[in-house]
Amino acid sequence: MPTSAPKAGARVDTGPGLVYNTFRTSVPHPLNGGMREASGGGEPKGVHVMCAHIRIIAILLLVAPGLTPATVKADTIHVPRDYPTIQAGIDAAQDGDTVLVADGVYTGSGNKNLDFAGKAITVRSANGSLRCFIDCEDSGRGFHFHNGETSASVVDGITIANGYMITHRGGGGVLCYYSSPTITNCTIMGNRAQGTGAWGGGVYCEGGNPTITNCTIAGNTAPCGGGVACWDGSPTITHCAIVLNAASDGFGGGIYCHYSSPAITQSTIAGNTAQGTDVASGGGVSGNHSDLTLTTCTITGNTAHGDHAYGGGIHLDDSNNPTITNCTITWNTAYGNYVYGGGACCVNSNPTATNCTITCNRAQGYGAWGGGVYCEESSPTISNCTIAGNTADGDHSYGGGVCVDHSDPAITNSILWDDTPDEVYFYPDSPVIAYCDVQGGWSGTGNIDADPRFADPDNGDYHFLPCSPCIDAGDNDAVPEGITSDLDGSPRFVDDPHMADTGNGDPPIVDMGAYEFQADCPGDLDADRDVDHADLGILLGTWYTSDEGDLDCDGDTDHADLGILLAHWGEGCP
Repeated sequence: MPTSAPKAGARVDTGPGLVYNTFRTSVPHPLNGGMREASGGGEPKGVHVMCAHIRIIAILLLVAPGLTPATVKADTIHVPRDYPTIQAGIDAAQDGDTVLVADGVYTGSGNKNLDFAGKAITVRSANGSLRCFIDCEDSGRGFHFHNGETSASVVDGITIANGYMITHRGGGGVLCYYSSPTITNCTIMGNRAQGTGAWGGGVYCEGGNPTITNCTIAGNTAPCGGGVACWDGSPTITHCAIVLNAASDGFGGGIYCHYSSPAITQSTIAGNTAQGTDVASGGGVSGNHSDLTLTTCTITGNTAHGDHAYGGGIHLDDSNNPTITNCTITWNTAYGNYVYGGGACCVNSNPTATNCTITCNRAQGYGAWGGGVYCEESSPTISNCTIAGNTADGDHSYGGGVCVDHSDPAITNSILWDDTPDEVYFYPDSPVIAYCDVQGGWSGTGNIDADPRFADPDNGDYHFLPCSPCIDAGDNDAVPEGITSDLDGSPRFVDDPHMADTGNGDPPIVDMGAYEFQADCPGDLDADRDVDHADLGILLGTWYTSDEGDLDCDGDTDHADLGILLAHWGEGCP
């Protein structure tokens, strides 16, 4: 045995079968954001160090009778306790291992451009992404997957920030090249990709199908796909916030996909910008030759800005079968000289939109077409959607709700109301609209022109008040197969005994619009799911003067309505 402590990194032979290696530990350094080695000479200012020198001896069992290397494989590798950098921990790991990364800000070589080398391992923070940061310091990216990694290769709970790649392939924060890792509980923020073909400021996937869950992808920039971009890939994105990203060449401020089929579920795509000198498309989401699926997503506050701007919220181009279900598309804007689709724009595409609200979107420019929806040479199917409060604003503006240009949309069981300057504009052929409530009227089977009695449209509540003419007024045959619930997740096909069945099909008849009136809360006049003084105030305030307090749907507010309200006083709704 040595008579004095060995130097860090020294190899100490203690006899047959055992070799000791010494390692010097590291502690987070709050001044430079990196990992600083604990050393002698007293405590660094602002850093509490228990000992001037800390040495950890890792025992590596090389040869022992009756044991195999698999027997002594480590299950968890700690960084920086066991290895000084994240990459060193990854290099030491075997399939099934976890590299557990301690709290801190990790910088420099070995803590960026991290490569799993095809291993099925997990790199996880000890205490979540708010405490564990990879700071790329504007040089390099966080992770590079390019060895066929599968969903068993996992990054969990790490913040990846300040990546910067000048490359034809992109991926300022994470690149997945013909690989399909799992990225979960991460924050990917402030990353950039720059250069010709550099897509995906936050994440770029090419030829792979990564799974991205419970992540925040924010403040990233790239020419295309400020937040996420994919080429020939099918990422699954679930429970994510894709916010405040920017596409500097104008394609997909939040997400851009090309020849891809991403599935995006229960996610928020908000405040993203696609800005181009000539063309800008898809402030929130842009799909080209892609059959993307958007389910239970909120797409709000996104912007497309260019001389020609397409789709403030969503732009679909040459895409055959995208599906948009149970989505809220609101407060998006497309602006420039020639503007198409404040909420959504489809060109040579055939999307299906069901149970969506498309509200308060704006197309603004010298020529503005489609405040809510614009379709050109397309055949979209729109059912049980509420299209309201949208605006086409310009010297030449057409179709505040929907603008149809050489297209054949089928619109059923929907509401088009309070759009400016008009609800529907078409050229040259009229769209097929049936069993819809269209302000100003529209010829077609089952169409009506009557106040839909929204609960509070000024504050974005498009549920129905009692006795809405849209209740039990839709076409059961027009509801897509498999749709059994509304935008809230509440049951479709609910009968209201106070309303006549004016729609088509065997009762119960589906309602028009994105929300089904549940008829389970008699006396609730403000749609807040209980019966209280607020409802009584509405009823008494409209006593014999209007139908706003009408609960039995006889067209007036009187003693019968008061009786219904008092019978359910103080009740909460199921």
